Amino acid sequence: MIASNGGRLIREIEDLGISHYALPFNTGRKGRTVIGLFTMPYCLFRLVRIIRKERVDLVHVHAYLVPIVLGLLVSRIWKIPLVVTLNDGILYHPFKVRVLTSSGLTRTVGRMIVLTDELRRLISSGRADEEATRKCVVIPNSIDPDAYPVEMDRPDEATAEPPGTARRVVWVGRLETDKVGAIKALVCSAPAILEKVPEAQLLIVGQGSRSDEVEQLITSTNHAIGKKAIIATGFSTDVVSTLKQAYVVAGMGKVVIEAMACGKPVVIIGPVIGSSAPSFGGILTLDNAKALCEYNYTGRNGTVEATPERISEACVQLLKDEKYARGLGCLGRQIVEAEHNIKILAKQVEDVYRDVIERKPNS
Repeated sequence: MIASNGGRLIREIEDLGISHYALPFNTGRKGRTVIGLFTMPYCLFRLVRIIRKERVDLVHVHAYLVPIVLGLLVSRIWKIPLVVTLNDGILYHPFKVRVLTSSGLTRTVGRMIVLTDELRRLISSGRADEEATRKCVVIPNSIDPDAYPVEMDRPDEATAEPPGTARRVVWVGRLETDKVGAIKALVCSAPAILEKVPEAQLLIVGQGSRSDEVEQLITSTNHAIGKKAIIATGFSTDVVSTLKQAYVVAGMGKVVIEAMACGKPVVIIGPVIGSSAPSFGGILTLDNAKALCEYNYTGRNGTVEATPERISEACVQLLKDEKYARGLGCLGRQIVEAEHNIKILAKQVEDVYRDVIERKPNS
């Protein structure tokens, strides 16, 4: 059963036979956390009723402060094991990190799932409590590779694309404060990319609180280029179709994994914790794949800034060297099937459930 604030996937969830309960968590959106605190008594009342009705054996809470507090309360009231999943977005909120590392949350929950070794090290830092460290398990982002068609082959000389066909560099992601530095650097790289690859085109797919700012930069950059080479498409519900249009995918996080599943070469650029300057992870290759994965493909492990010059150089290399790009696309697909396959990682989540159920609640 899922209890959530709602969203675009409710129909899909219900079609799978999963019960969905709508609760006004009002969290995860800018400025809504305070509202969420006022709705907590009602949400707690509803959750207790759901637990009694469905005879729930375990509660699994994801990411945000209000649901975590509610999960802790219902776990204490009903003596039910609690699992908490944290994504690495919390790293960009220093206050939340301080609360987590000082609250002893890892000792209170049955198990804590994190996406990366980086986050596990942070949560476990300075702790002598081996039990708390043991409870923190790394399970990376997962997708179903079968849902992503692989298109490894580019046109050969016999079936070449017509002259002028766009070679697209695609960004997919939220246009929010934590990512806007990386997006701006990518937009500013467009003139240098087009200088070397005139048929190139840049798609910025997504929306968010910084959309207007990004669109203004796109307009001015297009004006300087002299044509509409950069397109802001807004939000897309069909990520697969969007990624299929790409020759190169630039971005960070789960979108990188989805691009790899589609056999697309990727250039990783992402935010730096505590800095407005984006970090340059570079082209994902066999040599750096493990290190990039450890930081959720964000480039936070990078030592250089993601300047327009570095981004354009990487994109041009992939756009012009088709054989190299195809090889990296094959590599990405192999990594997804081995490291991010939901069929494998779902078993790891199931093992966590079995572990906490077999122990005493909150032990």
